[in-house]
Amino acid sequence: MIGQVMRSTAIIFTLGFAIISIFGKFNYVAIFKGELGKRYLSWIFLVAFYLLTVFFASNLCIRLAVGTVILFSLLEYSRACRLKSFYLVFLILFTLFSFAIADFSPQLYPVLIPLFSLLLAVATIFQERVEELYQQVSYTSRVYLYIVWTLGHFCLFQYLDNARGWLVIIGFGVALSDVFAFVVGKTFGSHVISKKVNTAKAYEGIAGNLLGAALAIFLFRYLIPAPFPIYKLALLWLIIGLGSVTGDLISSLHKRHLGIKDWGDCIPGHGGVMDRINSFIVVVPTCFYFLKYF
Repeated sequence: MIGQVMRSTAIIFTLGFAIISIFGKFNYVAIFKGELGKRYLSWIFLVAFYLLTVFFASNLCIRLAVGTVILFSLLEYSRACRLKSFYLVFLILFTLFSFAIADFSPQLYPVLIPLFSLLLAVATIFQERVEELYQQVSYTSRVYLYIVWTLGHFCLFQYLDNARGWLVIIGFGVALSDVFAFVVGKTFGSHVISKKVNTAKAYEGIAGNLLGAALAIFLFRYLIPAPFPIYKLALLWLIIGLGSVTGDLISSLHKRHLGIKDWGDCIPGHGGVMDRINSFIVVVPTCFYFLKYF
């Protein structure tokens, strides 16, 4: 299976190289000094990290990888919204608790959202300062739901049959969905979805999202267990394609509210960690519950 995944990955990066060559008019010096080249090289690193984690890491290493991504995301978000240290520490502690629940009582994982809200309210009572109270509590609640709880579902995939196969399909589905949305949007985009949220996101780009998700499912179709009905495959395709653009737009909405362009600058060509994982925020939990219950 790993050999097949490597061949499919090679096809994807060959296609990607062809796309950036065309967009960059085959001027490779300019390409790799510009945003397209940086995006391409970053994708190589990100895909390698993702595949190594999925195929070769133990469950503990997977949790460490997911936890590291969540920690960087929390730091980016807290810096952007000027979250007080008390709430950041509370978030980190509850993140550890959430991971413990995912390991030892996964059936209770959906209950974490109301439990977090309740405990946050109780903890806030002991804060003597009430300036910006509602704003700080709102940011803290939002970031737990938006980052910690959603990405924590990566840890729950171990309880599904064919977990690694599904994670590969979802990972590449999200990646190709984002790439093709960028390409199609740049080439044909003229009808902006929301000018106040993100002027770069056009309705035409959604076709790119769906095309990228379909390509991932096709290239990694050998990872889909048989029998898997075609209508379920179509639903999975829609979840990945539409979920990716939804997660991207939600991230853009948060950034516009905070008055920032990117969450960070640690990933060349992409921005911050949250700029890269925003599509997973919708796709991962939705795919998990779809695969679990349907």
